[in-house]
Amino acid sequence: MPNDRRTEKTQRAIMDSLCDLIVDEKFEKITVKDIADRADVSRKTFYSYYNDKYDLMSSIEEKFINQFKTTLYNNDFDNLLQKKDTFLKTILGYIEENEKYCFAITRFYNSAYLFRQIEITAIQYIRDNAEAELIDKERLEVVVTFYMSGLIGVLEKYFNCEISISYEEMSHVLHELYSSSFGVIFKKDPPQQ
Repeated sequence: MPNDRRTEKTQRAIMDSLCDLIVDEKFEKITVKDIADRADVSRKTFYSYYNDKYDLMSSIEEKFINQFKTTLYNNDFDNLLQKKDTFLKTILGYIEENEKYCFAITRFYNSAYLFRQIEITAIQYIRDNAEAELIDKERLEVVVTFYMSGLIGVLEKYFNCEISISYEEMSHVLHELYSSSFGVIFKKDPPQQ
């Protein structure tokens, strides 16, 4: 057990090291030695976990997406139906908590790749949880695709430094937009007789 914690701590330090380095340096110029030095581990230790810096970046991306799925699927779907901005808060909260990793991934891949993975996961979550009697499936597809595309576009611009407002302000604006019109996915009440 302590060995697993130590392994996890070492891997986290190596991942954090690359994420810190990529802020100021292009990925292509970062060496395994740079990463190991920053993480305060030997190159041998680095290579005991990763084949090279590309394998490390792939591990960062995989961990980010898998943890996002876990975070999303731990969210109560019924809560989403009652508080329509819970879904958005979950997505934005996860991205904010993991901004360092998100930024590193968008610097390595293009941001469209990462956010497409987030979009696919979020849409699948809604499909997996939508109850037929509560959700209009045809509207669901249109609305979720529309909103996720908009959210992804805003996040791409934010991580590409094309939006100058703070993350908090951006979140606030998005919450207002989403909470005011997410209700169109719900089936209309049957006409009263």
